[in-house]
Amino acid sequence: MWSRKTDERCSWRQLPWKWLVALVFLIPIGRVEAHPNILMNYRVLLNFQNHKIDAIGESWTFDQTFSQTLLDTFDTNHDGKFDTEESSKMGDTVLANLADADYFTYLWSGPERVEDLVPSNFTATLARGVVTFAFTMVLPSPISPAHVRLEIKDPDFVVLPEPTEQQPVLVRGDTGDCVPKVSDAPDAFDFSGAFPQDQITVRCN
Repeated sequence: MWSRKTDERCSWRQLPWKWLVALVFLIPIGRVEAHPNILMNYRVLLNFQNHKIDAIGESWTFDQTFSQTLLDTFDTNHDGKFDTEESSKMGDTVLANLADADYFTYLWSGPERVEDLVPSNFTATLARGVVTFAFTMVLPSPISPAHVRLEIKDPDFVVLPEPTEQQPVLVRGDTGDCVPKVSDAPDAFDFSGAFPQDQITVRCN
């Protein structure tokens, strides 16, 4: 599933996973000196309305070890899945404590950063041993796709987000002649040069 063999470079399998859940998703923290300990594949949906982007959908799929820890932490009735109440509680907890990290979602329209993105419609599901979060962000106002740049990243570098290998960016609605593209981010940060940062842009002819 993972496009880079990060688990060979990191000691994340030896770390205390209950502590990592608290660190990343349960306790608001500031920037720390770290290398990625949690692996996450993401897929993005760009929703177009009248040829402008008015919402972003995201799905985050975690590695199996961290997924098991999420299950142990939030599956309170121990039935091996997340019911509606458990999913809602996870969303309330996780999203509240990712607010300071802007929910790992950094969007620009030209040189201007798009602020005040707030997730809604959060769901957590378990399939084939991995947990996936899904949610939607409605933009404060629709933006032109021509100069859009989107990065999914953890500023504390505890989570390593990577685009899915298959269809990392989907589009829906009045896209016109606009096509999304995934490439290296110009302001990429990494750990010892090992983990390049990706960006999503849109090209319109």
